[in-house]
Amino acid sequence: MSKSPGELWKVHCLTNTNANPERKLLFMNDTGNTAAATAMGLGMILFILVIALAVYVFFCFCYKRICEKCGVTPGVLIWIPIAQLVPLLQAPRCRSG
Repeated sequence: MSKSPGELWKVHCLTNTNANPERKLLFMNDTGNTAAATAMGLGMILFILVIALAVYVFFCFCYKRICEKCGVTPGVLIWIPIAQLVPLLQAPRCRSG
């Protein structure tokens, strides 16, 4: 008798009420793997955040190198998301040759 996950299971439970055993019907969700699924979901979110941070740092480093090659000193502005546009917009003044 196999039930699909999330299906309600009927559980009979004996409880003593005024010294007379009474049979009650309880409903429980089949959530045996809830903790494992939650841990896996949190692990995936953490993995995605680490990858996103690595990509962000890589792009900031590339922006820094572009500014340095054009003779613009980017400073710490290159690591701040919106403020990184200031040194990047100064970089087109670069003269080749």
